[in-house]
Amino acid sequence: MSDLVLHIGDVVVETTAERAAAARIPAVLREAFAALAELLAATPAARWERLEERVLAALEVELATPDELLGPRGAARLAERLHARLLPEVS
Repeated sequence: MSDLVLHIGDVVVETTAERAAAARIPAVLREAFAALAELLAATPAARWERLEERVLAALEVELATPDELLGPRGAARLAERLHARLLPEVS
């Protein structure tokens, strides 16, 4: 078990997708957060050493279109973008 605790208060999705497509978003989000957990678990220790506690009031990630999110790599792309925003490169 890891010492990492990730608290997510709210997830808000703003989309222009049609209702049928928008109904698929919750499943994609679950897949994206599962992929994010895997990315975080595989993150090298050097990226964590200066981040004892990171509090973000808001984290926005934009995808170009609803089709990008709902496409075959949509969840993976979202996870990668969230990972990059949560853990910026250590210089």
